[in-house]
Amino acid sequence: MSNPVSFVIPNNPEDKKNILKSTQEICDSFTRIQGERDFIKAEIEALSEKFEVPKKILNRFVKAYYKANIKDVASESEELVEFYEQLTGDVVNE
Repeated sequence: MSNPVSFVIPNNPEDKKNILKSTQEICDSFTRIQGERDFIKAEIEALSEKFEVPKKILNRFVKAYYKANIKDVASESEELVEFYEQLTGDVVNE
């Protein structure tokens, strides 16, 4: 025996239509997100192969570059800091 639902399920056709429309838009958004993740993964892989830079360093570099927080993550990897400084020309630890 199943438990009864603890909320009121909309039965108005317009409400159902709105819920389903929003659900489809959310699903479409998830699809775009997955596509972007796949793109990022492929780009990192291509850069790694072409320039012989470890994927781990590229991933950290891209995230630090995006978040503009290289100083926050500088303590994690001297190798990352050197890579960042060489690519951007910015000095991390002044």
